[in-house]
Amino acid sequence: MKGQVSIEFMTLLALALLGSTLLLNVLDRKASAYNSEKQFDRSEQLASKTNYVLSYVEAHKNSTIDLGFTNDLDRVYVIEIDSNTTVVESPNNRFTFNSWYEGSHNFTLNTSNSYQVSGGGEVSLE
Repeated sequence: MKGQVSIEFMTLLALALLGSTLLLNVLDRKASAYNSEKQFDRSEQLASKTNYVLSYVEAHKNSTIDLGFTNDLDRVYVIEIDSNTTVVESPNNRFTFNSWYEGSHNFTLNTSNSYQVSGGGEVSLE
C-alpha cells in the first residue's frame, strides 16, 4: 500500500514537472515574439520619423528642423537611407522599409544626441 502511494506521488510529480516545462516553453516563445515585434515597431517609428523630417526639409529648402528622439532609445541605431529604401539597424536586427524620400543619408542615432537637418538634407549633430 505504501509503495503504491509513493509511485502515485512520483507519477503526479513527474506530470506536474512536465506541465511546468511546457508552460515555461510557451511563455518563452511568446516573450521572444513580443520582443521581436517591439523592435520592429520601434524601427518602423524611427524610419518613419526620419523620412518625414528629411522630406519636410527637402520640400522647404531654406528650413532647418530638429530631429530628436526620446531618451527611451535603449540602443544605438544606424539608419541608412538610399532612394526609397530605409534600413534601420540595431545590434541584433536589421529592418528594411520603403520610404518616400529619394535622397541618400547614413547616420547613427543614440539617446544622447539630437540632430539638425537643414536645407539640402544636411544632417548634423546639434
